[in-house]
Amino acid sequence: MDKPHAANVAITSTDSKQYEVGQTAQSLKGGKFFCDVAFGAGLFAAVGEDAIIQTSVDGKAWNVRQFLPGQSTTLRSVAYGAERFLAVGDKGFISRSYDGIIWQSGYMGLPHQYNGITYAGGKFVAVGEFGAIATSPDGLLWTARTSGTTQQLTSVAYGAGMWLAVGYDGIACWSFDGITWTNYVVAANVSFNHVVFANGQFVAVAIDGKLFTFPNALIGKAVQSGTTSHLWGITYGNGLFVAVGENTTIMTSPNAKAPSSAKGRSGMAEPEVSLRVVAYPNPVETEFTVTIDGAAGQTIRLLLVDIQWRTITDRRIDGTDSQHRALMSLDQRQPGTYLLQVSTPTQSQTIKLLKQ
Repeated sequence: MDKPHAANVAITSTDSKQYEVGQTAQSLKGGKFFCDVAFGAGLFAAVGEDAIIQTSVDGKAWNVRQFLPGQSTTLRSVAYGAERFLAVGDKGFISRSYDGIIWQSGYMGLPHQYNGITYAGGKFVAVGEFGAIATSPDGLLWTARTSGTTQQLTSVAYGAGMWLAVGYDGIACWSFDGITWTNYVVAANVSFNHVVFANGQFVAVAIDGKLFTFPNALIGKAVQSGTTSHLWGITYGNGLFVAVGENTTIMTSPNAKAPSSAKGRSGMAEPEVSLRVVAYPNPVETEFTVTIDGAAGQTIRLLLVDIQWRTITDRRIDGTDSQHRALMSLDQRQPGTYLLQVSTPTQSQTIKLLKQ
């Protein structure tokens, strides 16, 4: 499902409410649309049809850096990490640049169309058609990973120690390390287009104006977006989630729970408290201690589950101090992998535990 654009368009805003169109370079020979944009090395880099790449310092005046109409390939996503830009697209085609100005193109050595890419934890993770997932430490050497699904994957994000990839037919894939993945269906009638992590949660947008929040990568919850227009992308900055879509739809929200029109929304973002959770010892023999920072004055939920998300312990405590400690047990449990979700009303973090 390609994103519809009449021409390669870039719009900019300083407050996510008032927007203006940037001056991109147009061509009659191709390069009619952009698919994605990223920021790094002091530049915005936009990628799209015919492997077009344009860059801008301010988002208003744009310069062509790459344009390959003869190859008839599309770059569908771009990310910045490990001090370089990396763009991925059709048939494993990639372009990379250290400065955003000089780009080198080639192939991953993997045949699929890749729709999304991000960088975190020392690796690039790209996702695409037929459930394709590939990882690379530098954008040069790629390794295919098994997602367990053949559904189209459209986007991937990282947060709270977990990776989350989303796609068509409500598919979601999660991983702690970007290497071993588990999949599940959030909702069968949903086709996800993009996911982002910010303000302590994953937020994904889909066709028909559907929007889901994930307190962690394992649970998705539908949220009313207030529109039925297809939503293609979402990001977070300046205290706001901003989702964009067809018919020039732009939605903003400070918490992804009450989106509104970009023309009329004003309000304060939720406080961004840095929740930090440590569990030790890990691996666990019988008992382990959890230390929690950044939750003072909030109710803390400790949810201990097995890998199938079956509840072992569900406890709520008051985080009266700046640091809280709790003793928990995996006694009488079989060796294997368990998950501890620590959440407050505004944030969530999930830790993998190994029971010996």
